[in-house]
Amino acid sequence: MHTLITVKEMALHVNSLQELRFDTLRRVPLHCRRLLPLSVMKQYQCVVVGATREELSVAFSARPCMSVIQVLRIVTGCHIFPLLTEPARIRLLIHRIELYVQHRRALNWPYYTHWFLVHSMNEYILARDKM
Repeated sequence: MHTLITVKEMALHVNSLQELRFDTLRRVPLHCRRLLPLSVMKQYQCVVVGATREELSVAFSARPCMSVIQVLRIVTGCHIFPLLTEPARIRLLIHRIELYVQHRRALNWPYYTHWFLVHSMNEYILARDKM
């Protein structure tokens, strides 16, 4: 006898059969860097790489167990869509996020402003003064 299953059950079944990989990951979008605490990222070796209102795409260095996904769901209040990527890449991304947080604290700015942006703003102001 065949029964109808929900889309959620089908997705869980498909995810259990095949792991989704994200091997082209190079950087974490700025709006995703503060969605998880840095301590959680380090503990579970994961990084948020995409976000919608109800779901977070999280890249892991190893296949996460359901308890880890449940913890992240409780911490963020969002559904978690797990992706796999290389462990070295995750460590590098976490290190970059850590540097970003340190720079932000050192400068006491809400966002780290890239030197090129500051240079461009100065050039614009100086060009206006010459007119």
